[in-house]
Amino acid sequence: MADFEAIFANVGQGDCTLIRLPDGEYMLVDVYRCPDHGIDIFKLLDDVLPDNGDGRKRLKYLVVTHAHDDHITGIGELYDRYAVEGLWLPQHEDRKQTAKHFGEYQRVEEEHPDDKIYRPQGSRSPLDVDLGEAVSVRCFSPPGYIEIEETLNDEDAKKLVHANCLVVRLSYEGISVMLTGDSDVACWKRVVDYYKGRPDNETGTEVLDSTVLHASHHGSRTFIKENGEESEAWLEALETMDPEAVVVSSARTTATTTRTRT
Repeated sequence: MADFEAIFANVGQGDCTLIRLPDGEYMLVDVYRCPDHGIDIFKLLDDVLPDNGDGRKRLKYLVVTHAHDDHITGIGELYDRYAVEGLWLPQHEDRKQTAKHFGEYQRVEEEHPDDKIYRPQGSRSPLDVDLGEAVSVRCFSPPGYIEIEETLNDEDAKKLVHANCLVVRLSYEGISVMLTGDSDVACWKRVVDYYKGRPDNETGTEVLDSTVLHASHHGSRTFIKENGEESEAWLEALETMDPEAVVVSSARTTATTTRTRT
């Protein structure tokens, strides 16, 4: 097996990306378990995860980009089935609930030890977290805590979550994978503007360079268009990342998995 591997599982109209780290541990970014659509992600996890020593398999990190159904369906079952060590969660509060499975998400958050919950936010520096030798991770979004007012309608609440979705890039020996969740054009304009025009001794837009881009929002136009299909496309983020490959996670995907390895 490769030292570092990204497995983009075909789970239907949802996101579920499994990362194999150099030390043989695994990170799962989002979960969508719908056995009638694509593969059953639990079967894949049963096959590859290391034993935890208590009769369960061990998942080193579970990362949730945002708490919408196509990114958290099955999270409660997964948490009960596997020994989840570290939990990465987005920084938004829960007074406005727009997901059917949000209660499962809340239970997992409440039951997990506080000292094992990590809430990344955008920074000019790589995150200080151990993912194994030679692996670095950088967070680009959200910029911090996001308050979602109860007075917002469901559509505007979802847009606010997408604009502040968790976005991370994993890098290993010259290979980088950008994981975007459902981040939209408002998110990416903020990110690109943040890194543009930095002094020479600070990080610039080169940190957005990515070998593989996991297309935002299942390939939706919201990544490049603000006001619907007829609006002009904004391509600066895509051009800045300049990926060699783009993976689209949607129900139209035909392969069971797409792998990037080094």
